[in-house]
Amino acid sequence: MSWINSSKLLNLLHRPINWFKRGFTGCSRVLIIKNFVYIALFILGPIISGFLIGDKMFMNYLPTGDDPGNWLKRINAFLGNTYPLWNEDLSSYPPLFPFLGALLTFLIGDSVVAMKALAILVFMLIPITSGLFAYKVSGSKWASAMASLITSLLPMHYEMIWWGAYPNLLGIALLPVGVYAIIRIIEGQSSKKDLAYLVIITVFITLTHHMTAVVFAGVLIIVVIMFLALKILSFRFMLAILISLNVIIAYTIYLITFGYLIRNPVVEQVDLYDRLLWTFKNPFYLYILATLSILGIVKLVLTWRYFLAIILSAWIISPVLLALSQYIGVAADVGRFLLFLGIPITIASTVTAPNLKEIVKVTKVSEEYYGKEPIYSLEISMDKFLITILIFAVLILTPVITLSTNDSAYEYYDWLSKDYRKYSDQERLQVLGWIRDNTDTKDLIVASYHLGRWIEGYSSRRTLMDIPLKMIMIKDELYRSLSAQAILLSNYVVTNGYFKIDDQSPLTPTFAPLIYVSNEWCYDPILYLDDSFVRFVFERGGRTWMEAPFDSWLYIYSIDKHKEQTTITLSYQSIALRINKTLEISQNTPYFKIRYDVSSTTEAKLNEAQITFFLAWWKIIKRFNATSNGFRLSTGTGEIIVEFDKNLTRIEAEIYEEFNQHRVLITLPLSPRGDSFTITFRNPNNVLQYPQNWFMSFERALEDFDVKYIVLPKDHPFHKTRTWTPPYPSGEVAYIQDAFVRVNFTKAGAGWVEAPYMGNVTQEEITVDGRMMTYETMGLIFHKEVKNKNGELTVFYKAEPKPGVQIESIELSIWQSWGREVPYVNVSGHKTLIVSDAGSIQVEADKEAILQYGLDREFNMPRILIFKKSVNNKAEITINIKPLNYLSSLKYMYLPTTRPKMEGGDYIYIVNQAIKFEPVFETENIVIYEVKWT
Repeated sequence: MSWINSSKLLNLLHRPINWFKRGFTGCSRVLIIKNFVYIALFILGPIISGFLIGDKMFMNYLPTGDDPGNWLKRINAFLGNTYPLWNEDLSSYPPLFPFLGALLTFLIGDSVVAMKALAILVFMLIPITSGLFAYKVSGSKWASAMASLITSLLPMHYEMIWWGAYPNLLGIALLPVGVYAIIRIIEGQSSKKDLAYLVIITVFITLTHHMTAVVFAGVLIIVVIMFLALKILSFRFMLAILISLNVIIAYTIYLITFGYLIRNPVVEQVDLYDRLLWTFKNPFYLYILATLSILGIVKLVLTWRYFLAIILSAWIISPVLLALSQYIGVAADVGRFLLFLGIPITIASTVTAPNLKEIVKVTKVSEEYYGKEPIYSLEISMDKFLITILIFAVLILTPVITLSTNDSAYEYYDWLSKDYRKYSDQERLQVLGWIRDNTDTKDLIVASYHLGRWIEGYSSRRTLMDIPLKMIMIKDELYRSLSAQAILLSNYVVTNGYFKIDDQSPLTPTFAPLIYVSNEWCYDPILYLDDSFVRFVFERGGRTWMEAPFDSWLYIYSIDKHKEQTTITLSYQSIALRINKTLEISQNTPYFKIRYDVSSTTEAKLNEAQITFFLAWWKIIKRFNATSNGFRLSTGTGEIIVEFDKNLTRIEAEIYEEFNQHRVLITLPLSPRGDSFTITFRNPNNVLQYPQNWFMSFERALEDFDVKYIVLPKDHPFHKTRTWTPPYPSGEVAYIQDAFVRVNFTKAGAGWVEAPYMGNVTQEEITVDGRMMTYETMGLIFHKEVKNKNGELTVFYKAEPKPGVQIESIELSIWQSWGREVPYVNVSGHKTLIVSDAGSIQVEADKEAILQYGLDREFNMPRILIFKKSVNNKAEITINIKPLNYLSSLKYMYLPTTRPKMEGGDYIYIVNQAIKFEPVFETENIVIYEVKWT
């Protein structure tokens, strides 16, 4: 050790030295006599941390962050409500914190308050276990008090508490206990009781959080490797380590088989140095702690305390190595492992902290004589003095940094968990309370992520939410999150690794489709092809007109999903044109195609097509090259090639003044009577992104999850589009009246016509999906069956003769409903297409039937007349009616006449049902939609 010696100091210093000596001696005497001062310093840390956290934790009823909603869901599961867990169970997530929360709920009576109280207790436990560990391994009350004070104010823990990492913090609080159990065994106390303690604390650590368990496993493995290298590994210690490791490995494997991800495909490598700075919040603070921890471990080695040096080194190295695992293929949020460095670095910095008596020695050189003051020698240990200065710097910096972190972290996560403060805590509670009190316990709800976590936790409903993919740790959540995105943001989403196509049409008639290209980081939005800007110019009646597949009748929407290819077809009917749009995208190909087919339904003569490609919002053209049949452009982050299968008459890149948006305008000629063209989109960058070969549609997601409600902030795109999107077409389209189901037959040489009208009902049965009945008239027996299944309607009539009757034919009329606007009807063979303002339907009869459409001569009303000849003296006809509009289904309303003697004829009303999003509850900034079919 290096000392500064001064045997005879100037008398000028004798007074301050005397004062220092007397003060130091008195202080030492007080500390020896009153150990409670150390105890007071020790418990000061937990008290301070509890006050700092508790003050903010109880400012609002619900805590900040999104994760607490997840823990509340699991606490409620221990209390008996397991339905919101989806296909998980109580053990599929480390259950210790939720279990303790459930126990505390029994005492308090409120699971939210119990969870917050438990979080505060866990937070206060960290400095207690850390300080006790420091005391046990060092024997220094001074080191124990410093460890307690510093760990109570470590800034990374305040970041964690406010995002809601309660189980992680519980694990961090238990880690010192686990590490001390290792030290006891290493230092010779390897009784069965000590071995049992290690195994038991390993079980507790494993059940707090998987990351904590992995860090502890890393400590065990590193210690074993070091001891093997030093050849000092005992059998009992090895046995205890193996049992502990098996506990951690077995439960980790269980979690992985249950769906936990060790490789999230969208997680990217992070800059670990940046994460380290984020963890400690201040580089100077990080460097001081790192220096002190290194000096502390070196000091342990120099003082022959190898075992403790190995343990602390392993504790520090374990999270660092786990963070470095990203470079060997582990795709998880490994940067969070660095949060576990705070405790071991602090303990390593304080366990060798010198006492004041070891830093400064004051020795009397000469006695007092002839009235003169005595002379003293002042000796300072420079190595201990410098370490003490650094420790005091840490003691000063820690509260300064932490007070700032506590405020900023609370504000940030409170802002984030309320969707960027778009609503207040009171509004959120109103919505959560309405859901809890007014929906069925089995109802499934779709919500934005920040609301969704609390709907699961507080309202206890299964919730489909758009969790950010990088945050997902369970495989099933990937599917659910992508499905929620399809419901909330798109009509369908399709990806093939090179392109992502995000289309809102026909749920909204704009921004269809938005095209993303893959780059090194993500799918980057680059273009959208708005159908309202795919315009067809034609001549009609000596004038020039323009129409687009916008604000027109969509009568066909189909999705054909195969293993290798997805095809999406839309057919529009405007006033003068019929427009078909087909999108084809195949797996793992750096291109996809959109084809437009246009034809005239009147005397219109096509002239040209004008297509506008808008750049995605906030994107600008950085580079642009035009060719004879397309263009290539770059936005700086993405690049795309667009090619037509026709020569173009105009290619122009410009800024569209109305929207102040960059666009590319294309014009190409068309044949007068009808034409088609194909647009091919190519990605010149050979970079694959996740998800690959993924498809999800709004309709499929609704079917898979049976959604009942949608909950959103009012500035969410879903709500905004609902406010101006017209309602989907629905209503009564047509009807069938039994009086006009006419059978022609002969009897006794005379011709007759009869219908199931004013006859006798001899049999009638109402089934789950329809009804069956039998009528008798003078010459015939009628059988009728109506079946409503899978959103389609089937109507069957059969006529059998009575004795002496020869049946010739059957004809049936399907009448257009009163007040319906029908712009287009097309009869093709045994099928008829009807496009109406209540929805489009296709009527399909037997192949032998003859179909006609027009005005009935007798009643002057539009109808479809279906005619079919008899076979073997029997007449039967089957009509299948299906909806063509997207998200539509058919139902029927049956209006019977009297029974058993019919005074008239029965009616079958064909009703098109469409999806409807009806607001059922709203606050100033949040709205709840009920999903209905009307």
